[in-house]
Amino acid sequence: MAMPGQLRLAAARSSLAAATILLSRLLLPVADEPARAALIVAIYGCATLLALLLFRPRVDATVPRTLGWSLGMALLFIAITLVDPLTRQVVMAFPGIVTTMLLLAATVGIVAQRMPLSVAAAVLALFTFGPLWAAPAVELAGNPAWLTDAVVASSPLTIVAVAADLDYLRTSWFYANSALGSMRYAYPDWLTACLFLSLVPLVAALAGILRSIDFTSLRIAKEAHP
Repeated sequence: MAMPGQLRLAAARSSLAAATILLSRLLLPVADEPARAALIVAIYGCATLLALLLFRPRVDATVPRTLGWSLGMALLFIAITLVDPLTRQVVMAFPGIVTTMLLLAATVGIVAQRMPLSVAAAVLALFTFGPLWAAPAVELAGNPAWLTDAVVASSPLTIVAVAADLDYLRTSWFYANSALGSMRYAYPDWLTACLFLSLVPLVAALAGILRSIDFTSLRIAKEAHP
């Protein structure tokens, strides 16, 4: 049974996470953006992953607890997206968006489980903003298709945007701040991205099942009953 202190800590952690997601709307000027509803969904998604790391349980948390926290953050993202009058406009894309966020949250939570917070947040930021900071390198390399597509596909922002059917690199802010918008690139297939994102949670779940099996007892029982 949860203690009052633990409940207060969980409530504070969830409140701070919700505030982080809601404040993320202020990061980009999207007021005059035609696709602003889908863009805000993508921004909410990346802010959710950051909040997942910032307010996660202790570093030595078990995989089930990490998955539980990741699921809770995905549900918080869904709730905020449904409550926001603007993002409700993309309700038809919600099944894909929800699936993507569940897999992204689980993957990020598990991968970052044993990392220090500063390292995990830096890695997430590095990949999320890849289309911005890596654009000059791609341009200098002559925009080879494999490099451009790799930079685009590696960003969590891309995965959420694909689920929302949003070409975010050609929205006004990104087009003005990243050279990738004027290059030839291809977004990853949504189903393929989901299959890749499923690998880490599946491996973690399988490892947990294997750890729960007492192979020594099974061997002894087999030897006792040949």
